[in-house]
Formats: sequence, C-alpha cells, structure tokens
Amino acid sequence: MSLFRKAARLSELRKSSPNYSAMKVCILTVTFFLYLLLGSVMFHHLESKHQEQDFRFVIDRLGSFYEKHRHCIDPAEISQIVEVVLLACKDGFHHLDNTTDILNDNITDRWDLPSSFFFSATVVTTIGYGRLSPQTRQGRNACILYALLGIPLTAILLKEVGHMFKDKGILILTKIRQSLMKIHKSKTFITIATAVVGFLVLYCILICLPALVFSYTEGWSYQDAHYFCFITLTTIGFGDHVVGGNNDRVIYQNQWSKWAFKILITLYLLCGLSILAIVFNALSSGSENKFAELYKKRKQSGNEDVSVIEIKEDPKPGMVPGTDINL
Repeated sequence: MSLFRKAARLSELRKSSPNYSAMKVCILTVTFFLYLLLGSVMFHHLESKHQEQDFRFVIDRLGSFYEKHRHCIDPAEISQIVEVVLLACKDGFHHLDNTTDILNDNITDRWDLPSSFFFSATVVTTIGYGRLSPQTRQGRNACILYALLGIPLTAILLKEVGHMFKDKGILILTKIRQSLMKIHKSKTFITIATAVVGFLVLYCILICLPALVFSYTEGWSYQDAHYFCFITLTTIGFGDHVVGGNNDRVIYQNQWSKWAFKILITLYLLCGLSILAIVFNALSSGSENKFAELYKKRKQSGNEDVSVIEIKEDPKPGMVPGTDINL
C-alpha cells in the first residue's frame, strides 16, 4: 500500500483508539531505555579493562623514559611535551605518518581538496567521523550553514536514489520467494525465509564486498574494514577508522587517484544509505502494522466496542507478492 494511504489508515486508527499512540510510545520508550542499559553494561564490561591497560601502558612508558633520562630532562619538560601531544589530538591529529616527517616539517595537508570533498560528504550524510573537523570559528560557522542546506538536499537525493533501487529490490525478493516456494509451501516460512535471504544478500553487497576493497586500499585487516563499512553506513561514524588515513598507500600518492577514490567512496555512501533507508522504512512499516494488529486483537479479546481498521490489503506496488514484506 502507498505511504499516504498507510499513513491515513494509521491516523484513523489513532483517532478511533485514543490509547493506541500512548501505549505504543510507552512500550517503545521502555524498550529503548532497556536497550541502552544493555549497551552500557556490555560496553563497560568489554572496554573498561582495555582502557585501563592503555592508560597504564602510557604511564609506564613515560615513567621508563623519565628514569632513563632523568639526569638530562626536567619533569616539567616532559609535561610540556605531553600537553603538546594532547593538544594535537584535540585538534584532530589522530594519525601522523611518522616522526621523521614531523621533525622535518613535512606533514601532509589534511585539508587538501580531495579530503575536504570527503569531509563535506560526511557532513551532509550526517556520518560525521570527527577525525577531520573545523578548528576555526569561521570554519565552524560555515559548517553549520553548509549542513543546514546540505542535509535536506541529501535527504531528497537519497529518497530519489532509493526509488531507483526499490523496483530492483522487489524483483530480487520475488525471485527469492519463487525459489523458496519450491522448498516449502507455508506462507509464514516463505515470508521469514525471504526476509532472511534478502538480508544476507544485501549485507554481502553493502558490507562484505566493499570491506574487501577497503582492506586492500587502506591496508586494514578484513575485520577492521568490515567494521568500518558497518559503522559508516549506519551513520554511527565513530572515526576510529577512516579511509584516507594512511598516506603511504599507493592510491593516495597521486592527487587524481585520490580524487577518484574519494568520489567513488561518496557514491558508495549515497547508494548504501539510500538502500538502507528503504530497508529501515520497510521495518518501520512492518512493525507499525504488526503493533496495530496486536492492539486490535487485544481490544477484541476484551470485548470492547472499538472501531479499528484492517491494516492488511492485497499486494500493491511496493510489496513482495505472497509475503508481508513491504518496500
């Protein structure tokens, strides 16, 4: 069913059942905070000890350095060096190629045109790695104005690109469904299996295969490249792994190849984010319909006279025939 028709039906459901929206918000809010609590416990357990080990490692290295050179270096000078390093990290120098380049004042321009182009892409797509960020007041003000115009423009572009992939996605899922029908006739099985197989195919195309490319171009392990692709396309964008951070790679030695690779990465972001937007919209629509059905059954089981509309319809354009999968 079309987005407007679905929105109208859900709006009618909310009006006919005043408690529907309140109940849904409460359930989603509780689920959200429980999920955050689970995440806090998990990441604390996984990362806290590692953080303490890193801290101890730095302290031990500084202590060993001071003990070795205590007769010729004042502790205050060591503190000044540490402050300079911390300031550099704060200003975005998370990756420096080597100490020789630093001592020879031969540091790569982090704001060259290809890098600035890719930074602009991370702004308007809201990925925002944080590895490269404006440090001047004028740059930050310009970034705000640029994002105010660029983010809506990108949202419109992602929507239109998503429509280009939508029909192809329905065709692929239909073929998957037809293949599964030869194995099993249950509609529930076919719907679930189609969603699972479709997800695996999509995951391979958007995450697994690009990870192979990035592991080669960036010199990362496949696990790191896989992690980068997932964190990027979900717009989490931690910034601990960013393409273009290793200037020793051959692809970054030439400005033209650097430009070409940055443009290709931007196209990858546009296509990936557009496809994921369709997937998330399908998941949201599916959960909305299922919640409405559960609410209707709850009211009917309580013998309450509440007029509730039926959400399901015959397959329309945008739905995978024979399933409840709606793109």
